[in-house]
Amino acid sequence: MELGLNTAIRVYQITKSILFSGFPFEDCKDRLALVTVAAGLRKAAVFDSPELETERLRTVLIDVGFITLRAKKIWVRPSLPLRGFKQQYVDIFEARHQPSRTPVLWVTTTKTEKDKISAVESSSDAGRVLQYPACCVRENIEEIRLVNESFLKALIKQVGENPQKIKAALKNNVSVELDIPDSIARGGNVELTNKQYPFVFHVACNSCLSSSDSPSATLNSHYQQLATDIDPKLRDAIFKLISVMDQLKDGQTDAERAALMSQMIDIRSRLLSSVS
Repeated sequence: MELGLNTAIRVYQITKSILFSGFPFEDCKDRLALVTVAAGLRKAAVFDSPELETERLRTVLIDVGFITLRAKKIWVRPSLPLRGFKQQYVDIFEARHQPSRTPVLWVTTTKTEKDKISAVESSSDAGRVLQYPACCVRENIEEIRLVNESFLKALIKQVGENPQKIKAALKNNVSVELDIPDSIARGGNVELTNKQYPFVFHVACNSCLSSSDSPSATLNSHYQQLATDIDPKLRDAIFKLISVMDQLKDGQTDAERAALMSQMIDIRSRLLSSVS
């Protein structure tokens, strides 16, 4: 398969009619993620939206020359072990993960990369395959561990140390109050990444967000340029969607949120109906 801008443009055009995600911002970002592989900027991409038209996308991509793999989850175990708990409790907590109802779809172009994808087990493995900045992957997995430790500690405090009660609480999705920093409770750096680096596919770490010469900044520049080369309307749609998403606030009525969602759907619809 010949990689490059021409292939990326072709892939973008022939997948326009395929739904990647029901959420317009994620849909547009997933389209960009796919063409980064077609252009040769990345070796792999992964899609996990439950609305993804998986079989339609696979058929089109295989015909072009892509290699696709389906998996139950992007990763199956955390990268860092939980601290301060009996191993029995850790085992119960980590066994709680259930396969997602909709398998994820990995996309690549070489058998070597396919083998790497097949070997992915942890979130750090996935980050390496997806070529996310090591600093961002490291901060993300540390935050995941902090959240999991806080959750398990609060759960044991609430239901006691009986293993069966812990299992039952996890199965029933019992709510607990987490003792974590507000920044992480609000979603960490997700919103800041969307505003500062809207074209990247990972959550930027604090170091990247505080520097205009960071790995995330560099990737954002490369991917924004690709979006411009593929279709300036794709670049503009991502910026517009970020602007509308910024208007989503806690405490809004259902009608207000529905109106904003309608705006986002309209932005996506106009993009996909346009002729480049």
